[in-house]
Amino acid sequence: MEQKCETGTLQWKKMSEMKETEEIIKNKLFEMYKARPLSTPITDVNELFNYYPCNTSILCSESDEIYGGIMWWQSDYGNKISTSFSINPTIYKTHIIPKYKELLLTPGYYAELSEALEYLLRTTGLENIKDKTIIKTILGSLVNYEDILMDGDSRLYKYKLGKNPSPPGSYLRDITGVGIERKALYGLPCMSKEFNGKECDRTCKTIRGGSLRKNKRKSKKYSRKNLRKNKRKSKVFKKEFEKK
Repeated sequence: MEQKCETGTLQWKKMSEMKETEEIIKNKLFEMYKARPLSTPITDVNELFNYYPCNTSILCSESDEIYGGIMWWQSDYGNKISTSFSINPTIYKTHIIPKYKELLLTPGYYAELSEALEYLLRTTGLENIKDKTIIKTILGSLVNYEDILMDGDSRLYKYKLGKNPSPPGSYLRDITGVGIERKALYGLPCMSKEFNGKECDRTCKTIRGGSLRKNKRKSKKYSRKNLRKNKRKSKVFKKEFEKK
């Protein structure tokens, strides 16, 4: 029988913070992974955790009963969230979706999304990445520039998201065993490939480490410099004009 748990008592914990043994926790998460209403290409618990070494789980604070999880792996550009699950749709909507969004708004986390999950996250106000250069850099040979759909592309209406046209920045991928599938990139990948922290908790250094502020200062410096330069040019032009 499914254990009931008041919504207010659910919280996020790392595996190391839980009372159960690692083996028991992994098996419980794997059972939820297999029960998803999606294709589950991974059929072994060890394979799952070798592929997704990082995870965060929803659970009851008092008994550590597991109610769901989000898992990601680490690429050159950050933590790519690739799978999530819960014991039922209500828990997924009320707890997994807000956590998913929170992670995607954290510099260094990103995800490829499509279909129902993408639709649910977009209802929270989350927008996809639309910069072609970023999309191509992150995905590399998995996508060609001509497969990235921008404003005005009729394929946005052919490959819809729900009843609506797909958002600009969507792209088409040829998935082995599936065929052509439309996806979109969300989050804040770390384009500098520099990080704060390590392992499962690393975040993008270029934003958290102060480089962004430094770049803003540089931008202001050059703006002031250009303004003074333009003023000098204006004075010279005025003198030359008065001579004529």
